[in-house]
Amino acid sequence: MADSWQILAQFYAPLPDQYIELKEGERISIGGDDWRMIVTKGHSPAHVCFYNEQRQLLISGDQVLPLISSNVSAIAHRPEENPLKDWLEGLGRLSDLPANTLVLPAHNYPFHGLQRRVQDLVDEHQALLDRILSLLQQPMTVRQLSLLLYPRAIQGLDLSLANGETLAHLRYLVEQQSVCQMLNDKGQLLFARA
Repeated sequence: MADSWQILAQFYAPLPDQYIELKEGERISIGGDDWRMIVTKGHSPAHVCFYNEQRQLLISGDQVLPLISSNVSAIAHRPEENPLKDWLEGLGRLSDLPANTLVLPAHNYPFHGLQRRVQDLVDEHQALLDRILSLLQQPMTVRQLSLLLYPRAIQGLDLSLANGETLAHLRYLVEQQSVCQMLNDKGQLLFARA
């Protein structure tokens, strides 16, 4: 698994010494057009979409994709984060854009129908939350639950993404007080229905 992250890291190295944080609602000019920044979180800590009101264009990046859902993963050493909640809130803000907005995603093809796509994504994740609750008949680790949610043989980066997405959904359910977490006698973090 470490090899997968090292391969991925080579595309981002070297990292800059400093950066300028893009902020919600700020505007920039690209090609003479005015674009408003819509900061969405969840898929990454600070993902930015760009909306051009005059042309009714949304550069959605990885926040909204036409065929698949973005990976929404939690990181074990950042227990205060709830990336699924953040991602769903970002989707909600995007669904307020005009119905005829043309979406330019990071993958696949441009599309219309942003509100329908957002609703499909919300429904898909709600179904996964419901499935998790049905599977938690006894306390489980993230890995045990991940193997039930993603039963095909996965490894490397895909395994890390599956575990991260499972943890993100569990954290959402913990905050909703539908699931509780505890440590077993081996010090493993377990999740159970509340």
